[in-house]
Amino acid sequence: MQPTGLIETIKVVNGKPMLFLLHLNRLRNGFSILNFPFSESEIRNAIENFISTNLIQNKEEETQAFRLRLEIHPSINSKMNFNFSFSKLEDANYIWQEQGLPILPYLLQQKKIDTFSNLKHTDRKIYNDALNYAKLNLCADAFVFNENNTLADACIYNVFMIKNNKIYTPPLSDAPVVGVMRSFLLNNFPEIEEKSISIQELYQADELFVSNAIRGIRWVSHLGEQVYDNKKTKKLFHLFLNFINDEKM
Repeated sequence: MQPTGLIETIKVVNGKPMLFLLHLNRLRNGFSILNFPFSESEIRNAIENFISTNLIQNKEEETQAFRLRLEIHPSINSKMNFNFSFSKLEDANYIWQEQGLPILPYLLQQKKIDTFSNLKHTDRKIYNDALNYAKLNLCADAFVFNENNTLADACIYNVFMIKNNKIYTPPLSDAPVVGVMRSFLLNNFPEIEEKSISIQELYQADELFVSNAIRGIRWVSHLGEQVYDNKKTKKLFHLFLNFINDEKM
């Protein structure tokens, strides 16, 4: 069944949407797949107007950071319907977290591989169920697998595996959401390879990390009872910071 809407979650720092062009590109691709007319100017204006109207800047405070969540429900016969929400973030910058994330595999459902599986759309049942499962088991997130029993992604992150100093992430054919931070990392770190990843390979990995546009890069400390290191992930994180600072988004 075709999704009825798309979701975009944007980090806004001091009134500026970060990685904005990548967010717009993901929306453009999503509209194309859903076969709806795309108006970049309408979307850009809606986002910028919402930020300028609602995210009040106080020059006496430190740089403010917000998580802006946007749902867009396109319609062929009418204008796009926008639904905004936002919440304040503690950190304006991407910061290395010494505490890793405990994650577990979610095997009660499988993500279907279809035309819409790479979209960040409004039908998020499998991710909601998996995240609830993770929380019940005192974990931060859960890894979701596709109908071929290979890794797709996590509930709110894309997933990367380090093995023998090589970095891998699932290809789009394995049904991960096209994350904005995933795209940024693939664009700027050519050593990252796309590769199907089995649950056995996850347990045998040297390191695991996850990424999204709000939190940047977070290392995985545990997959169930398996414990991981973070040395190469930490080095990658600091290289990532240099790229982010040079981008001047």
